[in-house]
Amino acid sequence: MESHRLIHEQFLTPQFVSMCAETLVSQYMLLTPRDFQKWEEDPEGWANDLDSENWEFELRPCAEVTFMSLLNYYRDQLVPIMLNLVERVATMTDQQSLLFKDAVYGAIGLGVHSLYGKLDFEPLVMNRLAMELRENKDNPNFRILRRRIGWMLGKWVNEGISADCRKVIYEILLELMAENEDLVVRLTAANGLKQAVDDWDFDISIVLPYLGTAMSLLMSLLNQVEESDTIMKLISYINSIMDRTGSDIIPYAGQIIQLLAPLWSPTTEPLLQSSLVITFTKITSEAHIYLLEDSLDLWWTLLQTTPHSSSDIMSLLPAGLELLDYDTENLRKVLKIIESYILLDPETTLQHSLTLFSKLAAKIGSSREHAASYIVHTIDLALQSAPLQVYGESLVQSGLLANILNILIQDQMYGYAVMNYMNLFSRLSIYDANFVIQMIQLTGQQQQDDILGSIFDRWLDKVILTTTKDDNNNNSSLYLSYSRYLA
Repeated sequence: MESHRLIHEQFLTPQFVSMCAETLVSQYMLLTPRDFQKWEEDPEGWANDLDSENWEFELRPCAEVTFMSLLNYYRDQLVPIMLNLVERVATMTDQQSLLFKDAVYGAIGLGVHSLYGKLDFEPLVMNRLAMELRENKDNPNFRILRRRIGWMLGKWVNEGISADCRKVIYEILLELMAENEDLVVRLTAANGLKQAVDDWDFDISIVLPYLGTAMSLLMSLLNQVEESDTIMKLISYINSIMDRTGSDIIPYAGQIIQLLAPLWSPTTEPLLQSSLVITFTKITSEAHIYLLEDSLDLWWTLLQTTPHSSSDIMSLLPAGLELLDYDTENLRKVLKIIESYILLDPETTLQHSLTLFSKLAAKIGSSREHAASYIVHTIDLALQSAPLQVYGESLVQSGLLANILNILIQDQMYGYAVMNYMNLFSRLSIYDANFVIQMIQLTGQQQQDDILGSIFDRWLDKVILTTTKDDNNNNSSLYLSYSRYLA
């Protein structure tokens, strides 16, 4: 305790603290020639390095952390000095002065929590920053401050900003994201936009007029950058906007999918794969009915290249099942997606067996012969993936088997379709012949008719003529079940 007192009384005197804070801002928080060289040679890498937490190994980041510590501890003493610096740099426009102005704006962003309530930020934005950007729009040297202003707005935008000022901030950030702007400035402004929509008091009515432009500029950026770290950041920004805007993102879902699809491959970095899965999950949950064929292909590819099940992947399954209600042209693709889920995680997938069987039951009789073969393939895969006890009750409750039996009796299917559907009964007969017999009897009771004999007559009439040698074993099992019943 004594050493602590001595340090503050004899070393960290008010004069020293003030001098130290001003020196940090004016000397050590300036961008250096090395920064500008990296900015030119590797803009993405330099922009990503600015977000690095390894501040101990670089002079300027270390100075920034030291400044924040001083400002937090000596707030009452240093805040007036900071307010004075803000006024001092107001009219500075030459190259060397811009570096100091950049450092002062940086200090304002770093000290947001200490300066909040002391610095009147809204007039600064609306009267100074917006004007500085307009007056220096074509000045290449001013890109230093364009980047810093985008960064500073991201730091302050969540600090009780009014609706009118927030609109100005959105307009500034979108202007800084323009395609003819410097890449580092665009990336910094994109991060500021993400911070703006992450606000606790987010008001969707304010952002909706800017949503189309924001999505277009973000996707343009995403299409231009190359480093995986940058791609993942931009994807996370899009995710944040989707979280906040909900169904209002639907008009842009197709564009997002088409842009993200080429990024997915078996060799994609695991972290990027995870980012893509999360984004695809969000889009699908909001806009699965409107998805294009390309998105179904991406979904299927995603499942094919996923080594193991995850909560993100499985959360998409209900949306896939719902597509069975809306989609006809892409039925085969939807069924392939469901089959991939069955192969990936049969236990979790068959927790939805009642929904799956019910939706497929509705298609029995209304599907063409080739579609019937697709439906049967999916059902058969489900039957093979788990014991009958897992899905037996769902088979009964869904009416799937009853629908097949009724259409068979009514003679409404072609021979090959009958064979495909009856192969399911053959499969079930192998598992549990009594289950099949009881199912047939239950259907007969519901119709107040003994249909067992009729079913096998129809089966023999339709199926024997169309059965190939490879189908004999399966159909024989159904015949044996019937023989067992008669015995």
